[in-house]
Amino acid sequence: FSLVLTLGFYLSLSHFESRSAPAHPVTMIVQTGPLKEGLKTDCLAEILGLSRDEPRSITPEEGEKRLLKTSMIKKATVSLLNPHTLYIDYTLRSPLFTLIDFENTALDEEGESFPLRPYFTPKKLPELSLGSTKLTSLAYELLNLLGKEVERIDLSKAEEASLGKREVVVILAKE
Repeated sequence: FSLVLTLGFYLSLSHFESRSAPAHPVTMIVQTGPLKEGLKTDCLAEILGLSRDEPRSITPEEGEKRLLKTSMIKKATVSLLNPHTLYIDYTLRSPLFTLIDFENTALDEEGESFPLRPYFTPKKLPELSLGSTKLTSLAYELLNLLGKEVERIDLSKAEEASLGKREVVVILAKE
């Protein structure tokens, strides 16, 4: 009985020690990608669950998994430069529209939605209202056809049951 308690105490103690003093805690993050410092290094550390106050180690696989769970990151590869330095190469999604139907939400060319603030600098993007429709392909076609003059596209009534109520509204910017 005492052997089990001692062993249990040892396992608990070793688990506590490994959490408070990891073998190779990450102390530095190096990042690259198409945009120079697309996200602040502190933001990447937060996504990865890393902290200066409580350093810990993380595997490249775990890092990639956490980064890709974040909606604004399109691609990510993570590796270790040395036991204490994490190297992250990532691509952020490019906002194409701001969604009127949702606060602080953008849509990219693949139809993925993600938050704009605090990750992206303010941009003048065309606004898009989808309502309950899923006609994002129509919005992309209109944007490609009309270009930078598009200020807003409203597709919220594009699939109304009554043909008399169906409409697509496109607002162009004044020159």
